Amino acid sequence: MAVDQLTKSNEATIILTSGASGRISALFSLRVLRSLFLLINAFVLLLLLPFRGRRRMTSPGTMMTSSGSSQEKAVVVERKGVPVVRVPSKMVPRKSAVEQEVAARRSLAIRRVIQEDDKETLREFSLFVTSKGDTMFTQSWTPVSFKVRGLVFLLHGLNEHSGRYNDFAKKLNANGFKVYGMDWIGVEFPQISSFWCENVTCEAPSHNYAVYCLLTVYVEHFHLNAFGHGGSDGLHAYVPSLDDAVNDTKQFLSKVLAENPGLPCFCFGHSTGAAIILKAALDPKVESRIDGVVLTSPAVGVQPAHPIFTVLAPIFSFLLPRYQFSAANKRGTLVSRDPAALLAKYSDPLVFTGSIRVRTGYEILRITAYLQQNLCKLTVPFLVLHGSDDTVTDPEGSKKLYEEASSTDKSIKLYKGLLHDLLFEPEREEIMKEIIDWLNQRLLNC
Repeated sequence: MAVDQLTKSNEATIILTSGASGRISALFSLRVLRSLFLLINAFVLLLLLPFRGRRRMTSPGTMMTSSGSSQEKAVVVERKGVPVVRVPSKMVPRKSAVEQEVAARRSLAIRRVIQEDDKETLREFSLFVTSKGDTMFTQSWTPVSFKVRGLVFLLHGLNEHSGRYNDFAKKLNANGFKVYGMDWIGVEFPQISSFWCENVTCEAPSHNYAVYCLLTVYVEHFHLNAFGHGGSDGLHAYVPSLDDAVNDTKQFLSKVLAENPGLPCFCFGHSTGAAIILKAALDPKVESRIDGVVLTSPAVGVQPAHPIFTVLAPIFSFLLPRYQFSAANKRGTLVSRDPAALLAKYSDPLVFTGSIRVRTGYEILRITAYLQQNLCKLTVPFLVLHGSDDTVTDPEGSKKLYEEASSTDKSIKLYKGLLHDLLFEPEREEIMKEIIDWLNQRLLNC
């Protein structure tokens, strides 16, 4: 009843989504149809380019627009007899807004680490530069009163950040585990430079209009240059490739192991973070360096709202990768039965609460499909935990993982009636104890 009341009273301001959620139902909105029309029209005009005669604009100041709006105009001028399309600077994506948003999030993430006043835990942060040049926010929790016996490498779920697991990290510290967390990010997405926009040339007005249509679609749907979580680079919730998150995980894990030689290392992942951990663990080079994996609500079984989305996802992820399905999360998906935990999560500025993007959903479906085809190759020891009433990731996926994995040391526990965010459920203490007991037992065998 308390959860129902919270949902009703806050549904106007709090969107209850998490992990791989965002079931899509409003596929063919007016905005999508308009964008598809512009894209198809542009391609048709470009295909006709070789068959059109050379034309010259008589008025250098002619405005080329798709809707007649004074807010979006491409000006066609002549330079030495060659028509040139000039796109207004405000139509060109600017990194300044992205950088400001990232700076604000990173500042908040750093401030939370610095303000930590727990005398039993030393909490520190660092910035890790990936192989692609992106800056990733990472943090660590080191026990002060206990000898470090092992390491736990922690990966959060989609739309959240590593700082949400502060309480769990302290519990691990109290048992002699040093914890590392990273706010995972992804690959940069190509942008149109102002120089290119200033120098696009076509031989006919119709072809200038075709280029303008392509630019309009690009600006409207492709202006984000990266996705990010917490204090890391990129804007929230746009995931062009989970493979890059897997590669970043491997790189940072190598750094952690190099800094702590000789210590047993375990990996923990939640939801999409668990899927990233699993794919990384399938790499023999990673598998040989870790001693076990703990997974909560792993995104091994994620089903779209309708089977047709599986067919359309690759197409729409290519045409409209960052389009958000605004109707997908109107009511939201409960991820915890604890009202206080829900309020804390969705009032956190570092947690993304918007609708899922097309490319993000497709990437989750893609990594899920990959894992289901390769579960039999997993040999690392693992513990998987899942709530039976989880509506974000399918508990049947965890069962399949347990049944098909080749690991000789594997355990599964399903919690009846629990939802997606297990470490934020009312039974969180019991679940943390289950995880720590499993880690301690494996530590004795190392």
